[in-house]
Amino acid sequence: KEELERKAQEEHNRKVEEEKEKLKERNEMMKNDEYTKTIEDLCDVSYKELVFDSDICDWKMNSSTFDRHVLKRKHLVFLIENENGEMLVVGLSCGAVT
Repeated sequence: KEELERKAQEEHNRKVEEEKEKLKERNEMMKNDEYTKTIEDLCDVSYKELVFDSDICDWKMNSSTFDRHVLKRKHLVFLIENENGEMLVVGLSCGAVT
């Protein structure tokens, strides 16, 4: 049982590292993006990095990597886009998400 748990954790860690590499590529596109500039103005923040993207990262109920990407981070801005392309922007600046 411990061996299975260890292997599952290793696989989860590997998946998170792969996602981080893909996020680095997306980060380069986001830095000068029109939406990024608008959000910076609206939220009075400066873009630093993309830490989670549901198009790249696992968002499934039992295997999500969301927590590994956002926990212990401060000053997060969440962009939520619905199926009609409408965006909701939510800023969280009250300390690290734990």
